[in-house]
Amino acid sequence: MTVTGALILLALLVVSATLLLIVVAMVWYLDRYDREPLHMVAAVFLWGAAAAPAIAVFSLLALERWWPAHVGQLSPFIFTAVAAPLVEETAKAIGVVFIVLLTRDFDNPTDGFVYGTAVGLGFAVTENSIYGIGAGVGMGLGDLLKLMVGRTFLSAGLHGLASATFGGFLGHAVLTSRPWQRGAWVATGLLAAVALHGGWNATLMLVGPMSPGGGLRGWLVILPLLYAGYVLILAA
Repeated sequence: MTVTGALILLALLVVSATLLLIVVAMVWYLDRYDREPLHMVAAVFLWGAAAAPAIAVFSLLALERWWPAHVGQLSPFIFTAVAAPLVEETAKAIGVVFIVLLTRDFDNPTDGFVYGTAVGLGFAVTENSIYGIGAGVGMGLGDLLKLMVGRTFLSAGLHGLASATFGGFLGHAVLTSRPWQRGAWVATGLLAAVALHGGWNATLMLVGPMSPGGGLRGWLVILPLLYAGYVLILAA
């Protein structure tokens, strides 16, 4: 990659991260009657950008080594549609749970939506950087631009949606005093986040851009579904 190409890649990564930070700020602002402490939202965003990716990477690397030795060949589809979503959503969820344990400000589903969006988009910033640097080195400007636009408006949206879903369920959990109900809310929220993430990945592999013959058709299929889901959760 030329110096010019590297500078363009860096600029695209900065623009992508800035856009995602703006989305987090907008979601935080929408909770106008009971805004969460900004430093706590920033902390969760940083968890998503640093701790969660590290946990996910090491866990998935360990799984890739352990599974073939003890179970058998791990198919790419199962890894992408099941294992990766489970590990990544759990890693992100841990950061939101910490907020519940550390502060009393988290007291309703809307708070969970805010923190979930923050941790999800923080994760997306790092994931976009990894993909951009890893794949973008050998790409032309046009392909690099397509990659970063797709990851910023699609993949990042998925991470925000899935984690916001978990956060909403966690917000319901803090409203009940019965331990079994709290556990049920948390478990259901995590399963819902994993299902959204897994369904997204499966769609990408079966009919989306990662599928044979995918491309524009795939984007047209999954883009409306993603943002319709985000709007529905926000409205709820």
